[in-house]
Amino acid sequence: MNRVTFQLGITLDGDALEVLTEIMKQAIERGTSRLMRAMEEQERREARSEQSRTAIFAGKKPPENVGLLINSNALSKLLNLSQRTIYLMEKEGRMPVAIRVGKAVRWSLDEIKAWIAAGCPERANWQWPRNQTQPLTASTASRTRF
Repeated sequence: MNRVTFQLGITLDGDALEVLTEIMKQAIERGTSRLMRAMEEQERREARSEQSRTAIFAGKKPPENVGLLINSNALSKLLNLSQRTIYLMEKEGRMPVAIRVGKAVRWSLDEIKAWIAAGCPERANWQWPRNQTQPLTASTASRTRF
């Protein structure tokens, strides 16, 4: 929005000046009270949102080892690729298989992190221990069936 500045000269007698002053005070009070209500409402929303986030994990930081699912938007930000490229790579077998929950398409964050750490191999050369609860090490890899 562009700002326009102009000057206006008005001559008022004492009564008109009082009336104009009262009108301006009321307008400022109404605008201020609306702004204050909007700010209070925003603070309440933020407090409820924060309470929801902390209630899920009882006020503690979410665990790092939880296999969270991420959508294509989050994955595209993580990989710095467009969502279209993500879906194309998934379709062509150049990345881990997506998990479909109903119509929703998600990827395991842990699997994507491991896939990136492995150098982003094509799906034919990629294996992910889906049922594993502990990190994969050389000693556990020899005992793990895929």
